[in-house]
Amino acid sequence: DARQTGEDITALVTAGAHWNEPRGYGAVLRHLIGVCCDKRRLPQALALVEHALTLSPRFAPEPAEQVIAIARYAAQTSRRRMALQLLDNALVAAPPDTRPLLEALRSELAD
Repeated sequence: DARQTGEDITALVTAGAHWNEPRGYGAVLRHLIGVCCDKRRLPQALALVEHALTLSPRFAPEPAEQVIAIARYAAQTSRRRMALQLLDNALVAAPPDTRPLLEALRSELAD
């Protein structure tokens, strides 16, 4: 159920903010972002990305398909700067086969 999933995500994010191991928290956030993307809940996914960026300015979800979906949503909702930051972060560690997709969207949004 959509409401329960949203409540579960909120509870995990709240609890995770107090963990001693930030790397583990980043992995949980990446997983939750993936769940949101799979369920086509891009507003929630973007909110999680924004939260993660406050903790680690170089954060990026994986895989590239999630980055692209979230970056497009961010740009569509007047958060182009957020979309560009997300793409820049993802490009740092992107495998060679996904770089062209990320670079093309970055170029499109930078114009």
